[in-house]
Amino acid sequence: MSLHDTEHGLSEPSMTNIKHVKREKRNRTNLVKPHAFQLLYYGADVIYKPPYTAPFPSEYYRSDGQLWMCARCLRYFSCPVQFRNHALKCKRVYGHEVYREQVVCDDTNTNTDKKSILSIMRVDGHESKRFCQALCLLAKLFLDHKTLYYDTDGFLFYVLVKFTHVIGGDQNIRYQQEIVGYFSREKTSPSGYNLSCILVMPVHQGAGFGSLLIDYSYTLQSGSPEKPLSDSGLIAYVRFWTHKVFVNAQVFTKHSRDLARAVKEVSVKTGITRNDLMACLEHLNVVYIGDDCVSIDCVRLAQLASEYKLTRKPLRLINPNYLLENVDQP
Repeated sequence: MSLHDTEHGLSEPSMTNIKHVKREKRNRTNLVKPHAFQLLYYGADVIYKPPYTAPFPSEYYRSDGQLWMCARCLRYFSCPVQFRNHALKCKRVYGHEVYREQVVCDDTNTNTDKKSILSIMRVDGHESKRFCQALCLLAKLFLDHKTLYYDTDGFLFYVLVKFTHVIGGDQNIRYQQEIVGYFSREKTSPSGYNLSCILVMPVHQGAGFGSLLIDYSYTLQSGSPEKPLSDSGLIAYVRFWTHKVFVNAQVFTKHSRDLARAVKEVSVKTGITRNDLMACLEHLNVVYIGDDCVSIDCVRLAQLASEYKLTRKPLRLINPNYLLENVDQP
């Protein structure tokens, strides 16, 4: 079923094609026109080969296709010497901190665990236009459907920053800070979208940062993400919605013969729209259409929920205790 169905909602691509997303993504990437930047040096030690192009100012294009970007403030450079000089001095973190949690994160470079602080910074697209424009340009290097680049005035950006404990040569503990992802949303959305664009930097994907950002978007406002979703965005949302369905399995079981009532109750509780919940239930193949009613296959739902608990690691979600302000008034 298409996720753009007028009755059950959402947009292309269909959830029924989720298992093909990675293969389709590889095939489509091979067809993308040659990108302007062959190498992106992000921060001190991360090098990317961006799959897509982005409209950076022409003076930053080099014949060898290299670009340097500060992982703290996102200022970009065409000269490595200028970048290194900037990196020695830059301590800038934009925005107003709205969430802070101390966690233990996997270090992908050393295969060890490091104590880190995860902060979400709210940045106004009008007040910090240059930074938000750079954020959008960075996202376009990794997202095929990204269209917003410079007109950031009507958007708020929620930037996930990781502060990692680093012991310097003088044995003093310092924090190495890095922007690892973000999502944006319209200040006023006539369509009821609570998220416009989401990105987690490739080296940090799989660490749960996507689910953390998605959960925070629902903490701010009930609604639905803007469509169409990218392939990776669709996978992240399906994983998040599925988790919420399993967490609320008792509600669906209680009202198994009244699907509309169960979906409405879970929608109010989670902030996920009824269309998105219905699409997720159909993806899980737990909706039974009988002669006199539409109901939930409780046996299959319970089996899937049990398998999910045994085989999937817990999602990284927002801890309400670490919210730093009233999220109803962003």
